[in-house]
Amino acid sequence: MYFRTYQHLSSNQFQSNMRFLGGFLIIVGLLSIALQYLDMQLVFLKWIYQWGQNIAWMIRGGILLAGLILYIAGKPIYKG
Repeated sequence: MYFRTYQHLSSNQFQSNMRFLGGFLIIVGLLSIALQYLDMQLVFLKWIYQWGQNIAWMIRGGILLAGLILYIAGKPIYKG
């Protein structure tokens, strides 16, 4: 029996998904940094404080950096 495990995406759809995920990670990273200054935190990022403040800042920066990389890498390629 054959199961289709994934759907083939065109190049434009893949790049669009990368930009969406990158934008989402950028927003989460910036929101996490902004909330830190208000003594608040995102519920799903509470685990990063188990290793201390320095590691938490590194994880926040990593989320932001990963988002920027995905957003830039998902830039559409114009063939003209």
